[in-house]
Amino acid sequence: MRRIPHIGLVSLIALVAPVAIAPSVLAKPVAAAPNNAAPAPVIAPLPGFPQDRYKDFKADPDVIYGILPNGMRYAIKKWPTPKGEAAIRLRIAAGSLNEQDNQSGLAHFLEHMAFNGSQNVPESEFDKIVAREGLAFGPDSNAYTSFDETVYMLNMPKAERLEVGLMLMRETAGRLTLAADAIDRERGIIKSEERARNSPGERQFRAFAAQALDGTPIPARFPIGDMKVVSEAPRERFVDLYTRFYTPERAFLAVVGDFDPKAVEAQIRNKFSDWQQPAKAGTDPDMGQLKREPGSVQVFLEPQLPTSVSLFNVKAYTAEPDSSKLRREGLLLGLAESVINTRLERIARKAGSSIINASITSQDLFKAAEFASMELTAAKPENWSQALEIGDTELRRALSFGFTAEEFSVAVAEMREAYERAATQAGAARSADVVDGILASFADDEVNTTPADDLAWFKSVEASLNPQEALAELKKVWGTDTPELFLSTGEAIRGGDQAVRAAYEAQRAKPVAAPIAEAKVAWDYVNFGAAGQVVETTQIADLGLTQMRFANQVRLTVKPSKFEEGRVRVQIGFGEGQLALPADQTGLNFAISSSFIAGGLGRLDADGLQRALAGRSVGQGFYVGEDAFAFTSATTPADLTLQMQVFAAFLTDPAWRPDGMARLKASKDAIYRQLDTTPGSVWGVQGEYVLLNNDRRFAFPTPQEFDQLTLEKARAALDAARQNSAIEILVVGDTTVEAAREAVAATFGALPPRAAAPAARTEARKASFPPGRGTTVLTHKGRADQSLAMIFWPLRDYGDGREVRAARILTAVLENKLNEVVREKLGDTYSPGVDWAPSRVFPGYGRIGAIAEVKPEDSERVLAVMEQIAADLAAGKIDDDMFQRARRPLIADMEETVANNPWWVGALNRSSFEPVRLVRIREGKAQYEEATLDDIKALAKRYLDPSKARLVKVIPAGEVGKSPTKP
Repeated sequence: MRRIPHIGLVSLIALVAPVAIAPSVLAKPVAAAPNNAAPAPVIAPLPGFPQDRYKDFKADPDVIYGILPNGMRYAIKKWPTPKGEAAIRLRIAAGSLNEQDNQSGLAHFLEHMAFNGSQNVPESEFDKIVAREGLAFGPDSNAYTSFDETVYMLNMPKAERLEVGLMLMRETAGRLTLAADAIDRERGIIKSEERARNSPGERQFRAFAAQALDGTPIPARFPIGDMKVVSEAPRERFVDLYTRFYTPERAFLAVVGDFDPKAVEAQIRNKFSDWQQPAKAGTDPDMGQLKREPGSVQVFLEPQLPTSVSLFNVKAYTAEPDSSKLRREGLLLGLAESVINTRLERIARKAGSSIINASITSQDLFKAAEFASMELTAAKPENWSQALEIGDTELRRALSFGFTAEEFSVAVAEMREAYERAATQAGAARSADVVDGILASFADDEVNTTPADDLAWFKSVEASLNPQEALAELKKVWGTDTPELFLSTGEAIRGGDQAVRAAYEAQRAKPVAAPIAEAKVAWDYVNFGAAGQVVETTQIADLGLTQMRFANQVRLTVKPSKFEEGRVRVQIGFGEGQLALPADQTGLNFAISSSFIAGGLGRLDADGLQRALAGRSVGQGFYVGEDAFAFTSATTPADLTLQMQVFAAFLTDPAWRPDGMARLKASKDAIYRQLDTTPGSVWGVQGEYVLLNNDRRFAFPTPQEFDQLTLEKARAALDAARQNSAIEILVVGDTTVEAAREAVAATFGALPPRAAAPAARTEARKASFPPGRGTTVLTHKGRADQSLAMIFWPLRDYGDGREVRAARILTAVLENKLNEVVREKLGDTYSPGVDWAPSRVFPGYGRIGAIAEVKPEDSERVLAVMEQIAADLAAGKIDDDMFQRARRPLIADMEETVANNPWWVGALNRSSFEPVRLVRIREGKAQYEEATLDDIKALAKRYLDPSKARLVKVIPAGEVGKSPTKP
């Protein structure tokens, strides 16, 4: 089965923590043992490494591979980006599929216990150790459990401290104490995680998996597990699972970073060689026999989700070796699916379409099944039959007639560009990306090749790629049987399964026509007038910046850097964004975002744009920011001028076709069905409104306000900014000042004169935190045991950064205390969080917050605990260790982020007009380093004031009016 990356609406890996795939893995299939070898194990890796078995490709020569005498495998690679850092991954080839019935959920539970005590790291000390090393829990120190693997992750800000990270991984590998009392304390956290993650989407996925993967253990082995087992399982069951499956032969350790590989190899051998393989190691499960039922129909009712149609074909997994032949087949399948996805997208964005999204995808699932699916989201529940018609028609059209020469050539051009970009920008990858790529290749039993070798391979097969063979590969994955149908509907369908089955059979009997060949189109937006002249240049040497002003007042800031080799990031801001939108037109920003780019250009609609730009590395990103409208994209040095032409064309000749607005309006049912499905979704749409004192500018539009949005209003709001407002262009990355200046001079610099600076918008910049102490109660329609408990306090605006960065240290102290008390001691929540939001746009506005997912009956008690934690901090109960554990990860993060082009784009935003933003950049690290414990205590006293606190609860609708549990 070919393995290629896709994104589907109903992804069979949606509930599994993802493995990041490096760009070099484009179009690589899952490989397995040669046909004359013994069958591959289901989950445990084959002996040795993939390159030992598959000789069509050479492994990345810069990776050192090794095997310890105990069977543990490792991979090491020196990588300079970010400078001085390292990333570690420990993969255990065992997950929830390795559990017995009475262990359901314990593989995931074991992952939690890795942070809760080992021979040399007492319970509750793990987080403190990593914080002292500059790691933040979550971004830098984390783990996940899937059906077939458990992965532990550390991103070390100091490669010279790698030994500490390896020590922690060694503790996880064979030295966990699994104390009974620690297990008991963690049970509530696991149950909180199950509550937090349970959603309508999960219910839909479980129903879908039960149909698609019937006969395999997957539907009964979701990693979160059985909460009865989680609540009651004795220590012995944990120990049994741990000792049988956390073994050297199932372990793979990957380390990438800015270090001496030989020294790291010596450390690995020193630390892990005494890990013993057990005499009775665990074995892999029987994956069952897939129960296929071609043409089967299942209707699943979920009122809180949009209506969706899934046509799919599933068959037993077949292991095949990683070979050039298999990769070529995967590439052809990817091209076929790319063409179909283009056709589906064209239908979805057309005004009046009965679908709002659609895609086709294929993938292998845990060596249990090969899966192909087409998924479509209907505009309204009653559109299910039209969505089914579109899906079946387009699938049969492709299977019957294949692809036109023009659309196939576009797909090939886009694929070529992806390979070229991956090779050119290989140096832009960070150590965490590289280590994840090595890990993924090993897990998939495929040779870990370099992006350069991948590109060379692609060029070697490109001439042989043809639509006929692409069609043949598509037919392989879909077979000749009638696809199965899963229909998730927001409203009950009269006649249920029987009515849907009848409609499906009737649809299958209809004839389909061949696709219509399309004419070639060319990009012709190349002349914007005489090249503009630079009239002012400022060098900012200490930041590596050059700022320019053109004669027409367009501003350009260029920061050449090698942080991302082969990549150039572009952002073009104009107007004043949300500040300029009418206050009485709530939701207008959504209308603008949906309709502007989707309308295409005067001479090229969206389809024509795709064809004209195929094979070029340019984007069409656009967003409505708080204080500017902005184009944004990442391109290459060779395509920088073309990228500027694309954005200049949209600024000067947008077509405002109705397709984008029509698609937004068609999405109304899908949008509003999901707004109150969980506490998180409710807070996501109402949080800003609540914390900005019920200002309607920050509200999510009501259904009535949504109906009042029009293309004319969107156009009027943006056109005013588009035609005359100040323009600021940021170019950051692998380019030169001269190249950026020339690209801008020929495009934006050639435009008629613009405003010299953004409008002040003084009145629009007024915003406030809710005054005084108060409580806000919101409701959701999700599970009855889900709720959020939160407290927020007013903070100041960003200013020059000094005070608010000290306040960020305070916020990190608060987060650590929430983890220690609310999570670890009380076991009330899976993932307490904090909010730190000083405004860069609204003078005087900012906030600090504490957030916890809890059971509704515990919300008052947890709020009281969080307030007590804040009160203790305000009373000065912060010691130096707490201070250092909060500050060091922030200093380390600042050191990393300043070597990060996306951060520079964000930090430089509006700096042409607001010099204070350069002060924030210049002094950022020093502001963290110079903050003192006394500073933090003073800020805690000033800002964590209970008389100004806004308490917020998001509870089930049925809980309103009930007496709360007393703290």
